[in-house]
This record gives sequence, structure tokens and C-alpha cells, in this order.
Amino acid sequence: MNKIKILLFLISLGLAGFSLSKTISDVYEKSRRVNELKSDIAKLEEENKKLNEEFAYKSTDEFIEKEAREKLFMGFIGERILIIPQNFFENLKKEGSKSLDVLGEKSEKPIYKQWLELITRL
Repeated sequence: MNKIKILLFLISLGLAGFSLSKTISDVYEKSRRVNELKSDIAKLEEENKKLNEEFAYKSTDEFIEKEAREKLFMGFIGERILIIPQNFFENLKKEGSKSLDVLGEKSEKPIYKQWLELITRL
């Protein structure tokens, strides 16, 4: 009878130890996961802050004006927009060719005179 009690006690003690180690392991794992999530939250809050700052900047008149000028080639009333052909400067550098005027046509005039003529035409 005594041996049975001791055996049951040892089995109970073993099960309790196993259960305790399993609980400690679960708590440790959940603690690690909580720390990971806190880190993720901090990163997301920083990203959110940057996005809010970007949104605030892009809502300003300064940004809208810049985008309208650069991407839509718009200007204020009375302003004139001068668009230079994309390959204009490359064509100027070619050896052996006549210089191109500001409109991309061949010309013998110096470049400053061509620009002056273009500006006065506007």
C-alpha cells in the first residue's frame, strides 16, 4: 500500500513537472511573440508617421504647383512655357554637323542669337 502511494505520488509529481514545464514554455513563447508584435507596431507607427508627413506635404499648394509645372507643363496666367526637344543637346554635340537652332532646325547663327529670336517670338 505504501509503495502504491509512493508510486502515485511520483507519477503525480512527474505529471505536475511536465505540466509546469509546458506552461513555462508556452509563457516564454507568448512573451517572445508579444515582443515581436510590439516591434512590428513600432515600425508601422513610424511608417504611418512618415506617410502622414508625406500626405501633409502633398496637400500643400507648393507641391501641387510643382507637380502642375513639371508633369503637366502648366504655368500661371501670362507665363509662357518653353519646351526644349529631348535630343536637342545631343544633336548639338555631334561632330561635323551644323549647329541646330533652338527649334531643332539646322542653322549657322550663334546659339545666343537663336535664343534671343525665340524669346522675342513668344
